[in-house]
Amino acid sequence: MIKDILNYCDYIVEHEITGLYIPPNILNEVYFILKDNKNVKINKLLVGVEAIRKDTLDKYFLLNPDMNIVNGYGPTETTICCTALSYKKDLKLDTDIVPIGKALCNNNIYILSKDKNIQAIGIPGELYVTGDGVGTGYINNDTETNKNYLPNIFDISSEKMYRTGDIGKWNKDGTISLARKKR
Repeated sequence: MIKDILNYCDYIVEHEITGLYIPPNILNEVYFILKDNKNVKINKLLVGVEAIRKDTLDKYFLLNPDMNIVNGYGPTETTICCTALSYKKDLKLDTDIVPIGKALCNNNIYILSKDKNIQAIGIPGELYVTGDGVGTGYINNDTETNKNYLPNIFDISSEKMYRTGDIGKWNKDGTISLARKKR
């Protein structure tokens, strides 16, 4: 957890950090602290976890017009990141919230109704993840494992599918938009 954003920003500049992850809850503050500093070297930025507004990410292109920004998504149970979107400054979106992208290699994402039916484009549902990155369960906690790690009914990429509890929807371009994170 970052407790002192000013020290965090000083460290970024002093150590000429070129690539980093900035938690979404401090993206705007970090930008406003760094925006007038000509010594910012950031050229790779990873963001994710929460829904992020397009205008928030667009500001970072003012620090470096060639910055590579990746919006990632994934719970710990799926080896942290199971989807990603390479965000470009000229990306046309139907909404002001940046999509979480598409499944990474060896992962599959399913957006399902309460009855475990695949949702159509634009219809919200719960996100399920299958593939090599999906864990096998919780150590010494069969109750939670059985609740969240279900038999994989869609593909042979993994024995189990992980129920994230997050709500999302498919976009027309094949990316996923996160509608709501579980709390």
